Amino acid sequence: MVTVEHTNTQTRAFISPPTRGGIWCAVTFAAIGAGVLLSGLLSGAIGFYGDAGHVGVTETAHELLREGGRVLILSLLLLFALRIEAWRRRIEFGTLILATVRCLCIVLCVEALRVIQLQSGIGRMVVVSILQYVVLTIGIVSFFAFTIKDAVKFSALCVCVLITLYISMYLGFWLF
Repeated sequence: MVTVEHTNTQTRAFISPPTRGGIWCAVTFAAIGAGVLLSGLLSGAIGFYGDAGHVGVTETAHELLREGGRVLILSLLLLFALRIEAWRRRIEFGTLILATVRCLCIVLCVEALRVIQLQSGIGRMVVVSILQYVVLTIGIVSFFAFTIKDAVKFSALCVCVLITLYISMYLGFWLF
């Protein structure tokens, strides 16, 4: 489904339509995600520090910088993927600021799930990964002009590309 805007007998379709909550809905959800994320960082959540026990100021500052960089990079990658999808579908992208805030909102909500207090191990990794995939898909359906089927495919492709980038990064560390 593509959102269409009619202006003087001219039809334009957007992948990031202004009618899906506007900028304030995205800002509100981004603030909630950032609050949960900061709460987990400052409280020493297992999702950030593992079973470290005592967490000091330097560890918190280091993890805060890492998490800020991760959120920024993942938001830009999602924005880039959406731009490619708009180009592939041959529809207009929409407002760049609105799309950027929506991508930041989705990434903050996805990263906020790392606060979940489960014991470290494969079970935690599976549960958090599935929940993050679901939140990513729901965010894409909610904020962008995607059907559920297209959003599931798009999310799966984004996750596969992200895993490939992650593996190639570690391969580069290992080789050099």
